[in-house]
Formats: sequence, C-alpha cells, structure tokens
Amino acid sequence: MHQRLIVFFFVLFLAGAAAAFAQEGAGTDVIVHPELKVKIDVFRPDGSKGKLPTVFVAHNGFAKKEDWGTFPRELADKGYLVANIGWVDMAGTADVDKAIRLVLEKYGASIDAGKVAFIGGCHGAVKLLTLTAGKALPAKLKVKSAVALSVSEEDSAMLEALGKNKIPVLAVYSTKDKYGYAAINTKFAEELLREPKKVLALDARPHGNEMLTDAATKAAVSREIIDWLKKYVK
Repeated sequence: MHQRLIVFFFVLFLAGAAAAFAQEGAGTDVIVHPELKVKIDVFRPDGSKGKLPTVFVAHNGFAKKEDWGTFPRELADKGYLVANIGWVDMAGTADVDKAIRLVLEKYGASIDAGKVAFIGGCHGAVKLLTLTAGKALPAKLKVKSAVALSVSEEDSAMLEALGKNKIPVLAVYSTKDKYGYAAINTKFAEELLREPKKVLALDARPHGNEMLTDAATKAAVSREIIDWLKKYVK
C-alpha cells in the first residue's frame, strides 16, 4: 500500500510538472528582466522568416499574462509576432516601456517596426495608450493602431497621448461589466476617445482580457480584433 501511494503521488507530480512546463513553453520564447518585475512571452508564426507585423499585449490590472488564454498564440498563427507582457506595477509606464525595449533588442531582426499594434485590457490598455505619445518609445517604432478593452480610467496622460497621436483605436467594453465599470467604460469609448475609432459595446459581463477567454464574448471580440489588425497593421 505504501509503495502504491508513492507511485500515485509521483505520477501526480509528473503530471503537474508537465502541465507547468507546457504552459511556460507555449510561447516561442520567454524574456525575464532581473530588475523589473516583468516577464514576456514571445510568439512567432511557425516557420516565419523576415520581418513581421508586431503586436504588444498587456493584461488587466492585477491580472497576469496567462489570463489572455490562447489568444496570443492565435494571433501569431495569423502572421504576427506577439509579445505578451506580464506586468505588476500599477504606477506609470516604465515597466511596459522597458518590456517593449527588451523585445526590440532581442527580436529586432524579426520585427517590422513600421507595423506595430498595441492591445490592452483595462489598466494594461491605459499603459500602452499612454506610450503612444512616442516620448518614451524608440523613434523607429511606429504604432499604427490599438485595441482598448474595458478602459476604466480618465487618465490625463493617456488622453493627452491619444490626442497627439490620433491612432485608430478599437474600443470594446461590456455594458454589464462584472466589476461595475460600465459607466466609465462607456464614457471612455463613446465620449473621451476621439476619432478615428470603432466602438463595440457588448451585452455581456467580461472585463478587459477576460473577453478573450469567456465563451460569451471570445469569438466576437477575437474576430473584431483580427479584422482591425488586418485593416490597420498588416
């Protein structure tokens, strides 16, 4: 009996380790920065060569990069290099800015810097949209478009950046937002966000990156994003 228990728990350990490895190894590469608390999964299309249109993705506040589910991999399968940034600092944009620079340093030969898009959920979107002002990002990086999922803040730096850059933004939000942010989500998308833009209001509850994993919204939001990227980036 004792030996059977040992074998049973050893099998459980191996299964858990395999699952963890599969999750960590799902991307082409993982970049970790020793000083900043960021980790970046980088996905590339299988067999890709040359420079690729590139998408930087940043999750909701208090979430993690894995909360996008399979979406980053699915984007890569459409022909994009995708950098899925795991960030933890709610203050400022330095962490995400550094993460973008790390990706550029390592994958510069594979990135078409003139065809770049940002996709963010909630506060992750605020960080990325603020960076579109171009003050911090390398001059060669040209952000052609952005997708903002459930932006729940009237951040002045973000709005100033959008006013200056005026990149096309796809804004998506749930009218029954599970965290009670429907009012500010609506105000951002319908009033604060200027043209050029497209607004998609869903009769649903998911917030930010949850829209790409929840069965009620995943298909519609994924399709909208892919069509948006085709129009403005690829």
